[in-house]
Amino acid sequence: MDLPDFNKKQHLLAYELMHAFLDSWTLSELHESTEADLARLFQADHVALCLMDPSLPTGFDWKARETASFLQGYYQWFQEDFVFQWLSRQPNTALSDTEMLRGEKLENTETYRRSRQAHLRLRHVLSVLISPESQQGQGAVALYSDRSKPFSEEHRLILQWFTPFLKSAFHNVMRLASLGFRQQLLEALAHQTSASLVLTEQSRELLRTAPVTPLLEKWFSRSSLNLAGIPRDWVERLTELVRTERDPVPGRDTWRSNRPGEELKVTFRRLPRLENGRFWEVTMEEFMLLPREWLRILTPRQIEVATCLVREGCDDEELTRLLKGEREKYSVETVKTHLRAIYKRVGAEGRTDFISRALRP
Repeated sequence: MDLPDFNKKQHLLAYELMHAFLDSWTLSELHESTEADLARLFQADHVALCLMDPSLPTGFDWKARETASFLQGYYQWFQEDFVFQWLSRQPNTALSDTEMLRGEKLENTETYRRSRQAHLRLRHVLSVLISPESQQGQGAVALYSDRSKPFSEEHRLILQWFTPFLKSAFHNVMRLASLGFRQQLLEALAHQTSASLVLTEQSRELLRTAPVTPLLEKWFSRSSLNLAGIPRDWVERLTELVRTERDPVPGRDTWRSNRPGEELKVTFRRLPRLENGRFWEVTMEEFMLLPREWLRILTPRQIEVATCLVREGCDDEELTRLLKGEREKYSVETVKTHLRAIYKRVGAEGRTDFISRALRP
């Protein structure tokens, strides 16, 4: 899904919000991580999020700051709230008070009267009722303004554009809260110190360990990531692995990226079935293939040859085949010449000694 015609500031806010939607496990986390950016993007004075589920004590769980007192007893008067009346008939559709009231005065509504009782000066609202698929509950986002100027049609369209992301966010909150799913994943990964992501079969992120983010920032440009912050190459590989799971292709569960003297190895592993979901763990491992001091004394071409030798451990003929690529003049003698110069510069006695020194802790 392409971003709307945002300016630079709006684009950055939208990017942060999409990450927050994916990273939130509870309603409190969702509200805390999105409140400020939602307020800025929509020029709202108040942001409130709601989880609606018959299993809740009052059926409603609101997370809000200044509007908390206004919404505290919402279960007692929600059927008189013009916002709820409209949204319940049009779930997953963003609406503003201008569309909902249709000329009726806000001051004549029960919603306005309740807000005044809570000592608020709410003048306008932009809201959406979220109904995720296969979930008993619903979610809602309510943006309030104290100003006389109503929310614009552009604001409404932007909120509508966010609806699929909000559906995913509320889906996570409701499902993980009811199943204790996050705790299961945390316990399964608690003994690991590796950089790991847990993804759905559709490449939606459910969990990441602390080392993941620094490695992604080091190895990937922002343009190589999708809107959710996952490398596009990984999304393609996971899609392939899911498609070919019954007839797997050997080696395709490993993805590699190389830099001079360094390698990032990424392994895709299906997790045991958890509840009703199927998930994949993606583990990142970073290797220094050559000592840093060697990187300073070897030429770029020598580093290329040395890195390939340490990584593959193959003979000269195979090394030539791997390094040749599109180069027409690249022979076994060329490789041997590079290797002799490499061994001399680092003081290695030969292939075995060189590889042993390179892999030495």
